[in-house]
Amino acid sequence: MLLVMTAAVAACIAGCSKEDIEAAREAGTNAVSKVADKTIELSDEAKGVVDRTKEHIHERIVKMPEETTRQAAEILGAAGEGAKDAGELLNEHAVSLQEGLEFRSKDREK
Repeated sequence: MLLVMTAAVAACIAGCSKEDIEAAREAGTNAVSKVADKTIELSDEAKGVVDRTKEHIHERIVKMPEETTRQAAEILGAAGEGAKDAGELLNEHAVSLQEGLEFRSKDREK
């Protein structure tokens, strides 16, 4: 809240009109919206990469000898863990972004 009050005082000193302040708020909202859109886009791209990789690997596994298939299963297990970790990081980013938006929204209501 102190940050909002400081920004309001700075805007008054700078001679900003209410319209200027509203335009700045809108620009900030648009910027946050773009970040959220990009996060969703990256998530969709990551899912596409995972799906294509799974198809490619499945096609290759069908043609492999048994020992090679066992080794591939171990490698895929490790790759799956890596993908899981990447997904968790992406989820943490999304949650952090959401929390920031909620905080800003609550701060504006005050």
